[in-house]
Amino acid sequence: MKRDYLVALAACAVFTSFCGCGRELHPVGGTLVWEDGQPATELVGATIYFESTEHRTVSRSAVQEGAHFQLTTDRPEASGPDGVPPGVHRVYIVDGVPSLMKPKFRRPDTSGLEVTVPFTGPVELKIERASASRGAKPDAPPDVEH
Repeated sequence: MKRDYLVALAACAVFTSFCGCGRELHPVGGTLVWEDGQPATELVGATIYFESTEHRTVSRSAVQEGAHFQLTTDRPEASGPDGVPPGVHRVYIVDGVPSLMKPKFRRPDTSGLEVTVPFTGPVELKIERASASRGAKPDAPPDVEH
């Protein structure tokens, strides 16, 4: 009896390994745009993240030319995007220093960006530029001749 149980358990383990984890992934791509609707082409090379607390995953994509992105979860980006698990995802973006975006967009808990997957069509995420005064150096005092 015990041997039959072990054989059945081993068969289940082998069958499960052939089936994989069974994770369902959906293709998600889109564009980052500034608040005025223009593509955020200055963010090429930044990384966009979709965080799912339900699935405990973080999907990612480098921002490409034209401010476009295609997300991957399990596969390396060089192998092409494999998609995103279904459900609600908090979105955040990490760009260079100094950041061209308002700081709130660099964290999932402050960005205010959420996407529910599956999503029909491309995703358009609107972000705000950093203040022009951020990182600007104060003007030097004028030279005064005596």
